[in-house]
Amino acid sequence: MSGSNTANGIPAFPTNASTCGINGLLSSGGAFVSSVTGAAAALQSQITGAIASIQQIPGALMTSLMMDANSLISSLQSVATGALQSLISHATSLCGNMVNNLMLSVSHMSAQAGLKSAGCGMPSLSNTGASTDPCAGMSNFFGSLMGAGQAALGSIGTALASVTSGISSVLSAAAAGISQITGAALATLGGIMSGVMAAVGQMEAIAGQITSMIASEIAQFASAATELLNFAMTNTLQNLFNNACAKSVINAVATPQLAGMLGHI
Repeated sequence: MSGSNTANGIPAFPTNASTCGINGLLSSGGAFVSSVTGAAAALQSQITGAIASIQQIPGALMTSLMMDANSLISSLQSVATGALQSLISHATSLCGNMVNNLMLSVSHMSAQAGLKSAGCGMPSLSNTGASTDPCAGMSNFFGSLMGAGQAALGSIGTALASVTSGISSVLSAAAAGISQITGAALATLGGIMSGVMAAVGQMEAIAGQITSMIASEIAQFASAATELLNFAMTNTLQNLFNNACAKSVINAVATPQLAGMLGHI
């Protein structure tokens, strides 16, 4: 450990060789980054390309196929501007406040362990894997950054590849001349576009899973903050009850149940 013990007579926090570098990275926002943000942004760009391709399909051909191009485009846009944008914002927020988020999640798990050892527990977050992995509960807070987000994006990417391939086939057929697309050829194109619509449906389903995952993680942090505050107040209240001045106030407003519990300290 290096660094002076005092600065102008004021006791200084201990420092080491990495202090200035780490402090600089935290201050500049360059300490944490998630690959999810880049992958989601890349998918957004690919979806934009797919939409542009759909807009190139002649309206007469879409009418013949009894397909609604605008509905297909709207579905793709909802994935890009909905779930993918939400995931980018969520991951950016988690990384931007990573130290605070880590402190909250780790402290909550420690409080949870303390309450369980005392014979009680917390209602919202059960670390079911604690017996084999004490860190299993971290995925409830950061699952989107620890593989779940990338897996969802990979599934969307696979479905998007089918969409892009199908649209490319339809455009190639359209380039050969609308008048030639009749009978069996039209049926074939209809099958291709049905496959495109099915793939878009898969993307929408995965987008829904992403939205649910984000909401769950946000709820976990909110619950953890409330429960950790209650845990902190529990210990503080127990200590305050030993103070004669505070005890007189607590006795005046505490419910009989609380007064009885505090009286057994």
